[in-house]
Amino acid sequence: MEIKNSVIIITGASSGIGKACAQLLCREGASVYGLSRGCTTGSDSDGLHCVQCDVTSDKSVHDAFEYILRHSGRIDGLVCCAGSGIAGAVEDTAQDEAEALMQVNYFGAVRCAREALHFMRPARKGTIVFISSVAALFGIPFQAFYSAGKYALDGTSEALRNEVHPFNIKICSVLPGDTRTGFTSARRYTRATVQGTEYKKGFCSALNAMVRDEINGAPPQQAARCVLRALKRRNPPPRIIVGFGYKLLAFLRRLLPGRLVCAVLRLIYCRGKEQSALWSFDRDVKKQ
Repeated sequence: MEIKNSVIIITGASSGIGKACAQLLCREGASVYGLSRGCTTGSDSDGLHCVQCDVTSDKSVHDAFEYILRHSGRIDGLVCCAGSGIAGAVEDTAQDEAEALMQVNYFGAVRCAREALHFMRPARKGTIVFISSVAALFGIPFQAFYSAGKYALDGTSEALRNEVHPFNIKICSVLPGDTRTGFTSARRYTRATVQGTEYKKGFCSALNAMVRDEINGAPPQQAARCVLRALKRRNPPPRIIVGFGYKLLAFLRRLLPGRLVCAVLRLIYCRGKEQSALWSFDRDVKKQ
């Protein structure tokens, strides 16, 4: 895709990786429409055209894409960045909590992709980039439903890539690892976790590891550069893993026995340390 003067939609453009993608693509000369629940349709911010949209609503997504088509006449690219996180053991996660997370992280992306395809398919061109995660390769303890949504998104991306191949539409997943964004402070906790849980020791250990790695993680601009590369490529790969270290982990994941992978994950996330200076169960969970 020629980025300059292209029309690109970004979901979750108000923060984190979505915001970094929007800023980078605006600098590259694209006409960028940023979808976010909290913005006002029609307002502009640093070259970004803001469109109010709730990705969990069919009507909201349809109306947002119709608005963009009326103003731009076409859609060249879609980058699905909208996402949220909830922490808690599988047993401590209520069905409505799990479904709410999947509505944003998985079905929200699929909903937007369907809408974009209605316009890309007749035009016989377009690129869709899904922001997945290395959590799609490893089941992260106490983030099971976040991992599940990313597993599902990565699999859907791979299937969709072949479905739309005859229409010259390109599909790619970008898999960042730990990234330094507001996602860390915005993470929610399940109701059962807030009330007190038998899993407290393991939960605290895992959250400490996550918070530490996210705070010291890569800046969101690193993932944004991978998104730009995917959009520019004539034939992007099915997935782009962000960062050499995570590429190495993904390679080892294919080689190592499953039991060993699980043991390594326990070593990383479940070492039994309940509290740290970075994160506190009583301070951060109980105040939710």
